[in-house]
Amino acid sequence: MSTYNFTIDTQFLISGTDASGSFSNESYPTISGSLGDVFSFTFFQSEAYAFSIEDTDFENKYDTSNDLTGTTDNFTPSTTGTFLYSNPVDFEQYGNIIVGTETTTTTTTTTTTTTTTDGPTTTTTTTTTIPPIDACNCGSIDFPASGNLVINGVKHKLLHNQIAYVGQEQKFTTCIDSISVSETYPNSLMVDFSKYPVYVSHSTRFVIRTLEHDIIASKYVGVDDTLLKIQKPIKFNNINKGIDLHNKTILLDVESVCDYEGKVSCCDQMPSSLFITDSINTLEFINDPS
Repeated sequence: MSTYNFTIDTQFLISGTDASGSFSNESYPTISGSLGDVFSFTFFQSEAYAFSIEDTDFENKYDTSNDLTGTTDNFTPSTTGTFLYSNPVDFEQYGNIIVGTETTTTTTTTTTTTTTTDGPTTTTTTTTTIPPIDACNCGSIDFPASGNLVINGVKHKLLHNQIAYVGQEQKFTTCIDSISVSETYPNSLMVDFSKYPVYVSHSTRFVIRTLEHDIIASKYVGVDDTLLKIQKPIKFNNINKGIDLHNKTILLDVESVCDYEGKVSCCDQMPSSLFITDSINTLEFINDPS
């Protein structure tokens, strides 16, 4: 077990040493360690840049000292996986803390045996396969059939009934039935999958919107070059609370986000030449002296 120390300055630049080495004054660096390690953060930033790790109780951390000498707190994860951290100012920007390692081709089989006094033995086998990171530099997810969009604590069933694979710049759209309750303004939003865990390779974007394309909330899920294991509902933090959802058609878009900077795309590309098969009736040339 190791203890890794980090400082976060007034501009939310992070310095420290983790399992991979040292870094200084970096913006949203990837932090790595193992299960059982202690991640010790000393905060020098104000409450406006409060540090939070999503889906944990380690949230709203900033310098609370009277003389601005820094406030220290420890994050000790209880599970392996990738944890996203952020602050309220940098909209939809996240860093990740990778805890432990997961073999991306492992198949885990759990067998449960139940014996009763007046009946036969029942054996139930559950197999979970962890997918590899997508070979393309594009986000991907196998979105389970159905699930719920949870609005203000009320579950609304997603109407698709098959698993939807999203990858290589694709977008998947599902919806819920219209909301009949009058004056329904969104104060809290979550996507609750019908089964867990769900794996996201690289980065995807979830967008909740109306049929009229009014965006209610959006969130990037996943980090480039990382396999994210999701084991609980996805919570949205930045919500447009001024839209009345009464009698609106509410849609959920899941988009594959691609990053080709310095990398080779393996998605479909345009052909090197095009052939026009339909006739052109009118062709007009405009002389531009410039």
